Amino acid sequence: MGSSGPRRVRVERGIYRQPNGKYAVCWRHAGRLRFRTIGFDVAEARRERLALIAATHEGSVPVSPRLRFETVAGWWVECFEAKVAAGERHPRTLEAHRYQLDRHLLPALGPAPRSRLSRSTTSPSCRTSCGAGTAQRRPRRARSRRSRA
Repeated sequence: MGSSGPRRVRVERGIYRQPNGKYAVCWRHAGRLRFRTIGFDVAEARRERLALIAATHEGSVPVSPRLRFETVAGWWVECFEAKVAAGERHPRTLEAHRYQLDRHLLPALGPAPRSRLSRSTTSPSCRTSCGAGTAQRRPRRARSRRSRA
């Protein structure tokens, strides 16, 4: 049961034209081929392919540009709800996590595309909103060992 025609037609190295007229770019990440649909302009596809290759070489993993933090958080909550239903987690833990998501994370990061989030972009905002006025953590004292007689 094959398809009636080719799914993609190669235009040049790493750039393919799809049946709907859009271009898809291809690059290799961690030994696997990755495809991303770009648009109707071949010049834009060339630029985007080079940018994706450069991002991969720099170590930043390109993710789906449409994937948002609130979507990923929703998936995580669904998974956690299943664990609560199975008895692996307590309902109060789910309630506490939901509170933190709704109160702090989703208002700040919800509409942001996941591709724009990183430790460097989220850490300063967390430090300014959460860390102001808190005491520094003191090191624990070492326990003395009692000699057994």
